Amino acid sequence: MATPSIVYDVELSTASVNGPVYIDYPQSTMLILPLSPVLHLATKRVALKFHLFFPRASMTKRALSEEVQPEEKSGKKLRLQTDGPFRKVATPENAASVDRNPPFQQLLGALNNGLKEVKKGDCTVYWMRMEDLRIEDNRALDVASKQAQSDGIPVIVLFVISPQDYQAHDRGPRRIDFMLRNLRLIKKQLHELQIPLYTITVKPRKSVPAKVIELLKSWGCTRLYANISYEVDELRRDLRTLELGKENNIKCEFIQDKLIVNPGLLKTKEGKPYAVYSPWERKWIEILNKNLEWIEEAPKPLPNNDTIHHSKTFSALLDCQIPECVEGFGCSDKAQMSIYWPAGTDVAMKILDGFLHTKVQAERIGETSPLSENAERSEKESRIKKYTEGRNHADADTTSRLSPYLASGVISARACLRGVLELSKRKNLDGSRDNGVGMWVQEIAWRDFYNHIMVSFPRVSMGRPYNEKYADVKWETNGDHLQAWKQGKTGVPIVDAAMRQLNQFGWMHNRCRMIVAMYLTKDLMLDWRLGEKYFMEQLIDGDLASNNGGWQWSASTGTDPQPYFRIFNPASQSEKADPSGNYIRHYVPELSKLTGTAIHQPSAESASKHGYPKPISQWAPTSANSSSRRKNSANKRHHGGPSKKDSRATPTAWTDPALKEIDEVANSMEVDIQTSQITTGCASIVLDTNILLRYLNVVQQFANDVEKAGEPVYIVIPGIVVQELDYQKSNESKDLCWAARLASTWILAKLKERRNVKGQAYPETLQQSGTWKRRDPDTTNDELIVDCCLYLRERKFHQVLAISQDNNFCNASEAQGIPTLNPRGTHQWSSKTLARFIFGDDYPRLYLFSDSKELFRPKRIQKALDKELGLVTEDVDQDGMQDEGMGMEIDDGWLVSDEPPPQHILDDLHDQIIDHFSILLRELLERAFPSLFVQSGSTASIYAPTNSKPAVGWKANEIIQYLCNERRIPQNSATEDVKLVTQDVSRFTDFFTRKYDVRGRSGQHWARADWNSSLRKLGALARIYEDGAIQNSLSQLSRQIDMAFESPICPTGTGLGWGFRMFKQ
Repeated sequence: MATPSIVYDVELSTASVNGPVYIDYPQSTMLILPLSPVLHLATKRVALKFHLFFPRASMTKRALSEEVQPEEKSGKKLRLQTDGPFRKVATPENAASVDRNPPFQQLLGALNNGLKEVKKGDCTVYWMRMEDLRIEDNRALDVASKQAQSDGIPVIVLFVISPQDYQAHDRGPRRIDFMLRNLRLIKKQLHELQIPLYTITVKPRKSVPAKVIELLKSWGCTRLYANISYEVDELRRDLRTLELGKENNIKCEFIQDKLIVNPGLLKTKEGKPYAVYSPWERKWIEILNKNLEWIEEAPKPLPNNDTIHHSKTFSALLDCQIPECVEGFGCSDKAQMSIYWPAGTDVAMKILDGFLHTKVQAERIGETSPLSENAERSEKESRIKKYTEGRNHADADTTSRLSPYLASGVISARACLRGVLELSKRKNLDGSRDNGVGMWVQEIAWRDFYNHIMVSFPRVSMGRPYNEKYADVKWETNGDHLQAWKQGKTGVPIVDAAMRQLNQFGWMHNRCRMIVAMYLTKDLMLDWRLGEKYFMEQLIDGDLASNNGGWQWSASTGTDPQPYFRIFNPASQSEKADPSGNYIRHYVPELSKLTGTAIHQPSAESASKHGYPKPISQWAPTSANSSSRRKNSANKRHHGGPSKKDSRATPTAWTDPALKEIDEVANSMEVDIQTSQITTGCASIVLDTNILLRYLNVVQQFANDVEKAGEPVYIVIPGIVVQELDYQKSNESKDLCWAARLASTWILAKLKERRNVKGQAYPETLQQSGTWKRRDPDTTNDELIVDCCLYLRERKFHQVLAISQDNNFCNASEAQGIPTLNPRGTHQWSSKTLARFIFGDDYPRLYLFSDSKELFRPKRIQKALDKELGLVTEDVDQDGMQDEGMGMEIDDGWLVSDEPPPQHILDDLHDQIIDHFSILLRELLERAFPSLFVQSGSTASIYAPTNSKPAVGWKANEIIQYLCNERRIPQNSATEDVKLVTQDVSRFTDFFTRKYDVRGRSGQHWARADWNSSLRKLGALARIYEDGAIQNSLSQLSRQIDMAFESPICPTGTGLGWGFRMFKQ
């Protein structure tokens, strides 16, 4: 997943700056500053993080996905009815065409083929845009100023006001007013340098390139400089300007300044752009730390010569005035906005300084200046140092609130990173998520990432979802619900508080942005483009790339690989985002008298008493509705279903008694989770057989970890999977028998606990027969697992995630709207990886989940898994790493360096034996001595002494010692068996107790004789107490041990020396 920070990942959601300045680069002429190119990207996935999830097109993403009008035709833009005027959305064909030939690449190519040399003109012009409103650290302005100084001519700053562009991009009055206020300050700064700032309003917007070139000709200009904007329309505008300039002998140079790392520099091993944040971010921080010159400050422009005052042409430009407002964008609350969001780079730098060096002010809630007035200064407890814990709290001043200044380019993202480096006193940037500084750096990375996505997949700025599979989702068209959401009158306190903050303040806390976005798209089932449009109209930090990325992430239509599984519960999210309740009390004064948790979810009686509306939508059933909508959309675009051919057979009779018992236990309990129990999003994880065979250790660890975390996430084992495990024990290949036996024993033990592992009862199916045991005609095993998923979703209203390594099964599940996870598509799969996928990167209890553990298995087992499961082994490079984003699997042959040796396959096998037989020994003890598990008399009291500890808590060594006591051994037992189990019991117990420890014994330190002796003793114990389960497991284990000892190991049993080498076979 991957969290989880996502939509806007905090206040930095809307801004960033690019690294380089003006240097020859393979794909373009003038790029950036350093002597090397620049780069970038970012996922989430997003809050649910289950979540998580191209030439001539029209504006940017403005549209409602309602009924397409009859005028829809191939190659034209679709017109979709919204609450306002018609908006344009590119057709799939048009968007795909633009994606194939992105405007950004066209612009770079045109720059390479542009004019090489031009005559010196009368002036040099820098074209300022609404995303680079500063004179400090401005690359294009720096280049223009230096060129003018070199030619002995003045530099002129041009600003074009294009109302139609603002309308097409849903710019709001607050954003336009903020632009004008900053332009007035910039004019004063430039006036001191004798540099004119000339503003001109141009209509229609298509005439902007021609008007700019016409102006330049009238001024005698032969060189134009500007920073690149990455939206489709802006790139096309610059491309057209470049063409017209070339025709008129005016050299146009467009420089990358906005982002830290330039788009196109970060590629996968296949040379493709990243579409997942995590691997992109690793690459981003890696390449940035190798090229820290990319964040160096660009010099301020040099002043013009005094002779400019004597020029009739240019002296008049010095007197050009900034308009008070732009027609159609009058800001009714401009006075308040100027207080809440004062203009100027100096203000932005003070805000940054306060974030880096002052403590959190809990009382600063509401419409306050972002300046940290009267805040206590502290290096160790500053807001950025506490950012990991505080960034999700809306009830305190925990974030930087720099996003409006970054979105308008009033401050550069480079300046933010320079401040971080200075604060950290480090040579490199820290991008880790385990500290506040690193987490904030990731916020800047997210800004880069979404811009990289927009450049590589320009369809996202054309009204199209990144994931075209969900382009045809049937959204609701409830105008009343939309207005209630906009006005903050939904009856959900945290949603209403957040929307009222947006309406009053022109800004919203990032966590609240995610909550309201997911509420609109997944509870009200309204088109994400409606919310995206409203945000752009209201936000003072509205930025197309970040806003679009955040909304698509929340709607699960974006780049995040997790689909639409995660859905925020507003009540639980409210408690996390506003633990004190003060945020809600400020913005929803109707509820200000409520105390405790009641403020997050007031009762109907309490809400009515205080004049607060009742909820317009109930949360619980919505998730199923949302999933169903996406299922229908996926089916519409991906016809057909899973193949009717299925090579996997099922047994006619049980060969493993444990599996038979699983079947019986599963039918004695119902797979049921009440939606009222759910907090982060009701989750049932349905496992395919291959996951239990290949990744049982991860599943076991996750089951334990998620229980510790207290999350209602359930692991469901479909009935057909239980049958397939039995098949693995009876087919031609015996290599997987031990893996199947481990899985069946663990499943049975967990089912008996009746906690977070569930089975599938016969009636829990959508099959026409009413039982999955009697499958419908031509139903394959894969389809039966999908059927289990659908039953949980449609009948139980669960959120369902299917995990499998079978691509056919994954495709079949996705076609039915069931999100899937293939561990081979994740790096070092672990309990923590799975938790991050489900709960998101920002999940506060992520620390409770275990990291990945290297996997050791014989080559023969790997081949058997691949053969049985129809998987194709992927090529692995010399470092053992698969392609970016794929999992890592260690073979049994390792080269050991001078460091302590890694775990050997025997260590893993030994740990498996301990876990597996501990379960079976406990079951043997309970069967042979049931009285030990039933307290009576004094031991039945909760105050019973510790020596009355019930056997249910015994470990394997205690059980073995108890069973091997001669006084308890049945008298009719074979003498040889009795002698075997009563001799050297301590070594016997040690073998079945001590798991791998780098400082102590481990599987590879036991000699082969010790392995044989301990397992013979266990077999004798099984015969004495007539335990078929242990004997069954031992028979399956013998083959596994033979394969394990084929791996190189010191034959004396003394262990591997630190310099001992094991070579690949």
